[in-house]
Amino acid sequence: MALLRRKWFFDPAICSLSIPDGGYQSSMTQKRYRFFLFVLLLFLCLSPLFASEPVRIFWVTDNHLKYGDSALEARLEWFIDEVNDKRPDIVIHTGDAIDGKRGRALALKEIDRFAHYWDRIPDSVLSLFVPGNRDIGSAYETTELDWLFLFPSTQETAGSFFNRIVDYQKGDVRLRFILLCDFSQTLDRAELDCWLADALSAPEVTALFVLAHSPSLYSLVVRLLETSPTRDQPVYFLHGHWHGGLGMTLQEEDSELKVSRFLLGGLQDGYYGAV
Repeated sequence: MALLRRKWFFDPAICSLSIPDGGYQSSMTQKRYRFFLFVLLLFLCLSPLFASEPVRIFWVTDNHLKYGDSALEARLEWFIDEVNDKRPDIVIHTGDAIDGKRGRALALKEIDRFAHYWDRIPDSVLSLFVPGNRDIGSAYETTELDWLFLFPSTQETAGSFFNRIVDYQKGDVRLRFILLCDFSQTLDRAELDCWLADALSAPEVTALFVLAHSPSLYSLVVRLLETSPTRDQPVYFLHGHWHGGLGMTLQEEDSELKVSRFLLGGLQDGYYGAV
Protein backbone atom coordinates (compact mmCIF):
# COMPACT_ATOMS: atom_id res chain seq x y z
CA MET A 1 0.00 0.00 0.00
CA ALA A 2 2.94 2.35 -0.55
CA LEU A 3 0.92 4.28 -3.12
CA LEU A 4 1.34 7.71 -1.58
CA ARG A 5 4.97 8.37 -2.45
CA ARG A 6 5.47 10.34 -5.64
CA LYS A 7 7.88 8.71 -8.08
CA TRP A 8 10.30 10.90 -10.00
CA PHE A 9 12.12 9.79 -13.10
CA PHE A 10 14.02 11.19 -16.08
CA ASP A 11 13.74 9.33 -19.37
CA PRO A 12 16.16 10.60 -22.05
CA ALA A 13 13.99 8.97 -24.71
CA ILE A 14 11.11 11.22 -23.73
CA CYS A 15 12.88 14.40 -22.64
CA SER A 16 15.96 15.59 -24.53
CA LEU A 17 17.73 18.89 -25.01
CA SER A 18 20.41 19.82 -27.49
CA ILE A 19 22.47 22.96 -27.95
CA PRO A 20 22.43 24.43 -31.48
CA ASP A 21 25.58 24.39 -33.52
CA GLY A 22 27.85 27.18 -32.34
CA GLY A 23 28.91 27.86 -35.95
CA TYR A 24 26.07 30.31 -36.35
CA GLN A 25 25.24 31.06 -32.72
CA SER A 26 26.93 33.80 -30.81
CA SER A 27 28.96 32.98 -27.73
CA MET A 28 26.33 34.68 -25.58
CA THR A 29 23.54 32.52 -27.04
CA GLN A 30 25.50 29.34 -26.35
CA LYS A 31 26.07 30.45 -22.76
CA ARG A 32 22.35 31.02 -22.38
CA TYR A 33 21.56 27.52 -23.64
CA ARG A 34 24.20 26.01 -21.36
CA PHE A 35 22.77 27.96 -18.43
CA PHE A 36 19.26 26.74 -19.30
CA LEU A 37 20.53 23.16 -19.50
CA PHE A 38 22.28 23.52 -16.15
CA VAL A 39 19.09 24.86 -14.49
CA LEU A 40 17.02 22.01 -16.00
CA LEU A 41 19.43 19.33 -14.80
CA LEU A 42 19.63 20.97 -11.37
CA PHE A 43 15.83 20.91 -11.14
CA LEU A 44 15.72 17.23 -12.10
CA CYS A 45 18.30 16.41 -9.44
CA LEU A 46 16.67 18.43 -6.66
CA SER A 47 13.01 17.87 -7.45
CA PRO A 48 12.75 14.74 -5.24
CA LEU A 49 13.60 16.95 -2.28
CA PHE A 50 10.48 18.99 -2.95
CA ALA A 51 8.18 16.04 -3.60
CA SER A 52 5.34 15.46 -1.17
CA GLU A 53 6.26 13.47 1.88
CA PRO A 54 4.44 10.13 2.11
CA VAL A 55 1.34 10.12 4.30
CA ARG A 56 1.93 7.83 7.28
CA ILE A 57 -1.09 5.99 8.65
CA PHE A 58 -1.26 3.83 11.79
CA TRP A 59 -4.21 1.47 11.82
CA VAL A 60 -5.41 -0.56 14.81
CA THR A 61 -8.52 -2.61 15.55
CA ASP A 62 -10.13 -5.09 17.97
CA ASN A 63 -8.09 -4.33 21.06
CA HIS A 64 -11.08 -5.44 23.26
CA LEU A 65 -10.07 -3.36 26.26
CA LYS A 66 -11.39 -5.13 29.37
CA TYR A 67 -11.73 -3.15 32.59
CA GLY A 68 -9.33 -4.55 35.18
CA ASP A 69 -7.20 -6.46 32.65
CA SER A 70 -3.75 -4.91 32.99
CA ALA A 71 -2.29 -6.87 30.05
CA LEU A 72 -4.86 -5.56 27.56
CA GLU A 73 -4.50 -2.05 28.93
CA ALA A 74 -0.72 -2.25 28.66
CA ARG A 75 -0.99 -3.16 24.96
CA LEU A 76 -3.23 -0.20 24.26
CA GLU A 77 -0.83 2.05 26.15
CA TRP A 78 2.03 0.64 24.07
CA PHE A 79 0.19 1.54 20.86
CA ILE A 80 -0.50 5.10 22.02
CA ASP A 81 3.18 5.43 22.99
CA GLU A 82 4.07 4.30 19.45
CA VAL A 83 1.82 7.03 18.05
CA ASN A 84 3.44 9.69 20.24
CA ASP A 85 6.92 8.44 19.42
CA LYS A 86 6.58 8.05 15.64
CA ARG A 87 3.98 10.79 15.06
CA PRO A 88 2.12 9.42 12.02
CA ASP A 89 -0.17 11.73 10.07
CA ILE A 90 -3.30 9.66 10.69
CA VAL A 91 -4.47 7.05 13.23
CA ILE A 92 -7.37 4.74 12.33
CA HIS A 93 -9.33 2.47 14.68
CA THR A 94 -11.89 0.15 13.09
CA GLY A 95 -13.81 -0.89 16.17
CA ASP A 96 -14.22 -3.29 19.07
CA ALA A 97 -12.27 -0.90 21.24
CA ILE A 98 -13.77 -2.43 24.40
CA ASP A 99 -14.77 -5.87 25.64
CA GLY A 100 -18.34 -4.80 26.38
CA LYS A 101 -19.53 -8.27 27.41
CA ARG A 102 -19.95 -7.84 31.18
CA GLY A 103 -22.84 -5.40 31.43
CA ARG A 104 -23.33 -1.69 30.93
CA ALA A 105 -21.62 -0.50 34.12
CA LEU A 106 -18.30 -2.16 33.27
CA ALA A 107 -18.65 -1.28 29.60
CA LEU A 108 -18.90 2.41 30.48
CA LYS A 109 -15.75 2.09 32.58
CA GLU A 110 -14.03 0.48 29.60
CA ILE A 111 -15.11 3.36 27.37
CA ASP A 112 -13.72 5.78 29.94
CA ARG A 113 -10.37 3.97 29.99
CA PHE A 114 -10.24 3.88 26.20
CA ALA A 115 -11.00 7.61 26.09
CA HIS A 116 -8.12 8.17 28.53
CA TYR A 117 -5.67 6.68 26.03
CA TRP A 118 -7.29 8.00 22.85
CA ASP A 119 -7.13 11.56 24.21
CA ARG A 120 -3.33 11.22 24.38
CA ILE A 121 -3.08 11.19 20.58
CA PRO A 122 -1.40 14.49 19.60
CA ASP A 123 -3.65 17.18 18.13
CA SER A 124 -1.45 17.20 15.03
CA VAL A 125 -2.51 13.62 14.23
CA LEU A 126 -5.85 13.04 12.52
CA SER A 127 -7.69 10.31 14.47
CA LEU A 128 -10.54 8.32 12.91
CA PHE A 129 -12.75 5.85 14.76
CA VAL A 130 -15.52 3.48 13.65
CA PRO A 131 -17.22 1.47 16.44
CA GLY A 132 -17.62 -2.29 16.33
CA ASN A 133 -20.27 -4.70 17.54
CA ARG A 134 -18.79 -4.84 21.06
CA ASP A 135 -18.91 -1.04 21.22
CA ILE A 136 -22.51 -0.44 20.07
CA GLY A 137 -23.98 -3.76 18.83
CA SER A 138 -27.51 -4.95 19.63
CA ALA A 139 -26.19 -7.80 21.80
CA TYR A 140 -24.34 -5.31 24.03
CA GLU A 141 -25.49 -2.55 26.37
CA THR A 142 -23.69 0.56 25.12
CA THR A 143 -24.86 2.70 22.21
CA GLU A 144 -23.54 5.37 19.88
CA LEU A 145 -24.56 8.04 22.38
CA ASP A 146 -21.99 6.70 24.82
CA TRP A 147 -19.23 7.41 22.28
CA LEU A 148 -20.14 10.93 21.21
CA PHE A 149 -17.21 12.39 23.16
CA LEU A 150 -15.17 11.52 20.05
CA PHE A 151 -17.01 14.05 17.88
CA PRO A 152 -17.58 17.81 17.96
CA SER A 153 -20.86 17.34 16.06
CA THR A 154 -23.95 15.26 16.82
CA GLN A 155 -25.41 15.24 13.31
CA GLU A 156 -26.62 11.87 12.03
CA THR A 157 -25.94 10.61 8.51
CA ALA A 158 -27.93 7.63 7.22
CA GLY A 159 -29.10 6.95 10.78
CA SER A 160 -25.70 7.02 12.48
CA PHE A 161 -23.48 9.63 14.12
CA PHE A 162 -20.41 7.75 12.88
CA ASN A 163 -21.13 7.76 9.13
CA ARG A 164 -19.05 10.62 7.82
CA ILE A 165 -16.54 11.80 5.24
CA VAL A 166 -13.12 13.13 6.18
CA ASP A 167 -10.96 14.70 3.47
CA TYR A 168 -7.25 15.05 4.13
CA GLN A 169 -4.49 16.75 2.20
CA LYS A 170 -0.73 16.78 2.66
CA GLY A 171 1.18 18.53 -0.09
CA ASP A 172 -0.28 17.30 -3.36
CA VAL A 173 -1.60 14.07 -1.80
CA ARG A 174 -5.36 14.20 -1.28
CA LEU A 175 -7.14 11.38 0.53
CA ARG A 176 -10.79 10.76 1.28
CA PHE A 177 -11.82 8.59 4.24
CA ILE A 178 -15.37 7.25 4.27
CA LEU A 179 -16.39 5.97 7.71
CA LEU A 180 -19.21 3.40 7.76
CA CYS A 181 -20.90 2.41 11.01
CA ASP A 182 -22.00 -1.05 9.94
CA PHE A 183 -23.19 -2.10 13.44
CA SER A 184 -25.38 0.95 14.08
CA GLN A 185 -28.75 -0.12 15.46
CA THR A 186 -30.45 2.79 13.66
CA LEU A 187 -28.70 2.49 10.28
CA ASP A 188 -30.89 3.61 7.36
CA ARG A 189 -29.83 1.31 4.50
CA ALA A 190 -31.70 3.19 1.75
CA GLU A 191 -30.21 6.52 2.78
CA LEU A 192 -26.82 4.87 3.20
CA ASP A 193 -26.81 3.75 -0.46
CA CYS A 194 -27.39 7.31 -1.71
CA TRP A 195 -24.93 8.90 0.69
CA LEU A 196 -22.21 6.32 0.01
CA ALA A 197 -22.62 6.65 -3.77
CA ASP A 198 -21.98 10.39 -3.48
CA ALA A 199 -19.07 9.84 -1.10
CA LEU A 200 -17.37 7.42 -3.50
CA SER A 201 -17.62 9.83 -6.43
CA ALA A 202 -14.94 12.14 -5.04
CA PRO A 203 -13.03 13.82 -7.88
CA GLU A 204 -9.34 14.62 -7.84
CA VAL A 205 -8.23 12.50 -4.91
CA THR A 206 -5.13 10.34 -4.71
CA ALA A 207 -6.94 7.45 -3.00
CA LEU A 208 -10.18 6.53 -1.24
CA PHE A 209 -10.27 4.64 2.07
CA VAL A 210 -13.49 2.99 3.23
CA LEU A 211 -13.38 2.21 6.96
CA ALA A 212 -15.79 -0.21 8.65
CA HIS A 213 -15.65 -2.71 11.48
CA SER A 214 -16.67 -5.77 9.47
CA PRO A 215 -16.64 -6.65 5.76
CA SER A 216 -20.47 -6.74 5.63
CA LEU A 217 -20.66 -3.59 3.47
CA TYR A 218 -17.85 -4.56 1.11
CA SER A 219 -20.23 -5.90 -1.55
CA LEU A 220 -22.23 -2.65 -1.39
CA VAL A 221 -19.07 -0.61 -2.00
CA VAL A 222 -18.17 -2.81 -4.99
CA ARG A 223 -21.69 -2.54 -6.43
CA LEU A 224 -21.74 1.23 -6.15
CA LEU A 225 -18.32 1.51 -7.76
CA GLU A 226 -19.49 -0.61 -10.68
CA THR A 227 -22.14 2.02 -11.48
CA SER A 228 -19.92 5.05 -10.85
CA PRO A 229 -17.84 6.84 -13.51
CA THR A 230 -14.50 5.31 -14.39
CA ARG A 231 -11.89 6.26 -11.82
CA ASP A 232 -8.13 6.08 -11.75
CA GLN A 233 -7.57 6.33 -8.01
CA PRO A 234 -7.41 3.13 -5.93
CA VAL A 235 -10.02 2.28 -3.30
CA TYR A 236 -9.08 0.53 -0.06
CA PHE A 237 -11.56 -1.20 2.24
CA LEU A 238 -10.13 -1.53 5.76
CA HIS A 239 -11.86 -3.60 8.43
CA GLY A 240 -11.31 -5.68 11.55
CA HIS A 241 -13.76 -8.04 13.30
CA TRP A 242 -12.30 -11.30 11.98
CA HIS A 243 -9.14 -11.18 14.14
CA GLY A 244 -6.84 -12.29 11.38
CA GLY A 245 -3.81 -12.24 13.67
CA LEU A 246 -1.42 -11.84 10.73
CA GLY A 247 -1.07 -8.10 10.68
CA MET A 248 -2.36 -6.27 7.61
CA THR A 249 -3.05 -8.84 4.89
CA LEU A 250 -4.64 -8.60 1.47
CA GLN A 251 -7.87 -10.61 1.42
CA GLU A 252 -9.47 -9.71 -1.90
CA GLU A 253 -8.68 -7.52 -4.87
CA ASP A 254 -10.74 -6.57 -7.90
CA SER A 255 -8.14 -5.31 -10.33
CA GLU A 256 -10.73 -3.87 -12.71
CA LEU A 257 -12.33 -1.72 -10.03
CA LYS A 258 -9.08 -1.23 -8.13
CA VAL A 259 -10.79 -2.20 -4.90
CA SER A 260 -8.49 -3.79 -2.34
CA ARG A 261 -9.75 -5.25 0.91
CA PHE A 262 -7.55 -5.52 3.98
CA LEU A 263 -8.02 -7.36 7.27
CA LEU A 264 -6.00 -6.42 10.33
CA GLY A 265 -5.14 -8.70 13.20
CA GLY A 266 -6.35 -7.55 16.61
CA LEU A 267 -4.13 -5.59 18.97
CA GLN A 268 -4.60 -8.36 21.53
CA ASP A 269 -2.30 -10.35 19.24
CA GLY A 270 0.27 -7.54 19.27
CA TYR A 271 -0.35 -6.25 15.74
CA TYR A 272 -1.10 -2.90 14.22
CA GLY A 273 -0.73 -1.73 10.65
CA ALA A 274 1.54 1.07 9.49
CA VAL A 275 0.60 2.23 6.00
